Amino acid sequence: MNIAHSVPSTVSSVSFSFLTSEDVRRISVKQIVNPVLLDDLNRPNIGGLYDPALGLATKRIFAQHVDSHIIPALVTSAI
Repeated sequence: MNIAHSVPSTVSSVSFSFLTSEDVRRISVKQIVNPVLLDDLNRPNIGGLYDPALGLATKRIFAQHVDSHIIPALVTSAI
């Protein structure tokens, strides 16, 4: 981040688009390649059944920080 330049306080444009059926299929498939569910610290293994990339199984999840600490988090649905 370059603090020498100010950050704009207004949004100049926003765009939205629809996904095609092929796009939805492509981003909704994840291969399970790791048979071990959790690591030694009880965190979900990447590529396993509890991989965070698969989405939420319940509303209560664990968010992993950059420093690898597990922080409890609560996610609520917008619906």
